[in-house]
Amino acid sequence: MRTGILGLAILGFAGCGPAFGQSGVLRGESEAITGAIENQIREAVRPALRVLHAAGPASALALSHKGRLLAILYNDQDLRLWDLKAGAEEAHYSAGEAVRALAVSADGRVVALGGQGGMLSVLNAANGAPYLRVHADRSA
Repeated sequence: MRTGILGLAILGFAGCGPAFGQSGVLRGESEAITGAIENQIREAVRPALRVLHAAGPASALALSHKGRLLAILYNDQDLRLWDLKAGAEEAHYSAGEAVRALAVSADGRVVALGGQGGMLSVLNAANGAPYLRVHADRSA
């Protein structure tokens, strides 16, 4: 009795041989398609701009609202602004003091810096000219 059941099972698998072979082909094609999709995703998210600076790692980053302008602060004072669409540096200037907070306006025309010593600077992004500088009174 057991031999008969085992024989049917073997016969069943032997009869499905071509189907199993085809599923192997489909699996191979599926893996190839999945690999191609993964490569397209990697290509889509690959950085279009790689920013290297001799000063070392960045201390702060800020991105404008639409993602056009990237502000990078090195050594807490060296500020560089990059136009991400063009892939070019737009401006470079010194913050004047150690910066602890960095922001870029939505339109990318203004940069705000919060200094370690309590100075808030609002600057023209293109040239670093100050629109406003306010020093916090720490005695209060």
